[in-house]
Amino acid sequence: MSELAFNRIILEKAVRILSRIVIGLLILNLLQVIVLIKFTRKPVLLLKETQTKEIEMLDFSNYEITETILNNFVRWIASEYLSFGPDSLPNQIESITNYLNAEPKSAILKSYEKNKAAISSGVYFQFNLKEIEVTKRSNPYTVEATGEMSIIDKNGRYKKEDRIYEFDVLKVKSTSDNPYGLKVISITEKKVDEGGEA
Repeated sequence: MSELAFNRIILEKAVRILSRIVIGLLILNLLQVIVLIKFTRKPVLLLKETQTKEIEMLDFSNYEITETILNNFVRWIASEYLSFGPDSLPNQIESITNYLNAEPKSAILKSYEKNKAAISSGVYFQFNLKEIEVTKRSNPYTVEATGEMSIIDKNGRYKKEDRIYEFDVLKVKSTSDNPYGLKVISITEKKVDEGGEA
C-alpha cells in the first residue's frame, strides 16, 4: 500500500472522528440552550391590593385567566382609560398601549382630538367604578364595568352621570411587554336609562 493511500485512510478516519465530535458539541450546545431557557425564565408576579390594603399575589397558576385576574385587569385599564385631565391622557394611553387593540386606542385618541379644546381648557373626567362583572366567560371575555362619571369643568361646575362600559378582552400569548396575556379589543358604552338599568 502506498504512502498516499495510507495517508488518505488516516485522513478519512480523522474527518469521521471530527464530524462526530462536531455533531456531539452541537447537541450539547442545544441542550445547554434549552436548559438555560427553561430555568432562567421566571414566572411573572402580578400583585393586587385587597380591601384591607394588604398586597397579595394573584392566583396565576397555569396561566389560567381567573375572574379575579379579569376584574383587576379591567379595573386598571378603566382607571387609565376613563379618568383623565387636560395633560394626562396621552401619557395614560401610552402606559397601557400594550394592552389595547387598535380600535380602543384610536377611539379614545379621536375623542380626545375632537374634544381637545374643551379638555385643554381644564375639563377633568373621573370614572368611579362601583361594580364589575364578567358576563362572558370564554375567549374573548366580556367584562361589564358599572360606575359614575364625574365631569368637572374649568369653572368648577360638577356633573355626575351613571355609566356602564363593556370591555371585550382577548386572551393572547404572554410577553414581557404584556405579562397579563390580555388585550382589550373593544370598549363600548352601554346606554343607562332613568332607573339605572342598561
